[in-house]
Amino acid sequence: MNQLPLLWVSGALVAGIVGSFHKIGFWKAFFAALLLSFPIGIVITLTYKPKKTADSRTEINHYSQNDDSQLGESLEVEEPILVTSELQRIE
Repeated sequence: MNQLPLLWVSGALVAGIVGSFHKIGFWKAFFAALLLSFPIGIVITLTYKPKKTADSRTEINHYSQNDDSQLGESLEVEEPILVTSELQRIE
C-alpha cells in the first residue's frame, strides 16, 4: 500500500517519456497521467501524432538550377551585395 504513490508517479513518468516523442510533449503527458491515471495518460498520449523525425524534416529544393520557372529567374542577382558596402552606404 505504501508503494502506490511510487508506482503512480513512475507510471506518469513513463507516460511523459512516451509523450516526449509525440506532439503532446513530456510535461502535458506527465500531468495527464498524474492527475488521471497511468493507462488513461498513455491512451491520451498515443492519440497525439508522433513528432517528425530528422529524416522527414529534409526539405526538397523545388527551385533547382534546371528549373526554368519565373521565380527562379527573378531571384538571380547580377552583382553580389556585400554587407560591408551596405554598412558604409548607410553611414
